[in-house]
Amino acid sequence: MKAKLASLIPVRSVIEDSHDVRLVFTASRTWFGRLIRWLTGGKVSHVFLEYDSTLWGGRWVAEATVGGVRKVPAYKVRHNIVYEYRVQMDPNVACNAIAKFFGNAYDYAGILIFGWCIIAWRWLKLKARRPHRSTKSQVCAELIARWMIAYGVSGTDGWDPDKITPQGIADKCFINQPKFFEQLPVGQK
Repeated sequence: MKAKLASLIPVRSVIEDSHDVRLVFTASRTWFGRLIRWLTGGKVSHVFLEYDSTLWGGRWVAEATVGGVRKVPAYKVRHNIVYEYRVQMDPNVACNAIAKFFGNAYDYAGILIFGWCIIAWRWLKLKARRPHRSTKSQVCAELIARWMIAYGVSGTDGWDPDKITPQGIADKCFINQPKFFEQLPVGQK
């Protein structure tokens, strides 16, 4: 029940200016995570936003994953971390931009079609456009791309959130140091 209630409250309402907000990139050992890394040629398969919550207490995560767009306690999703970046500026405006997606479904069709487009390009040398676009359902990179665009990260103004990958977001974080992000040693509390 607590997780259901958490998904009804916007992220913005629980983040305070002085708290530690991070973008965390993971490499899942599941077949799905391995498939994402193989298809995208990246080191990471998932990205989420982690923050302190005065309302719920402790560290929480905003993410799009199998099951939908949700907020969960950080200890449930902090595994196999590859990169971690601390957000350097006030994230509240950007959190408003993604709050409307909480409770929405995971974009299963979108990720399958995106995978097919990559396979068609790699194996058949066909340029395939992604015919399926959903503004309601999200994948992790799409949700965080919308957050980064609203946050005003340089170089994201021309981004199409439907076409971004978790590795693409990690690369943008690395390029935009130290103005927007500070890279942390993996696993720093």
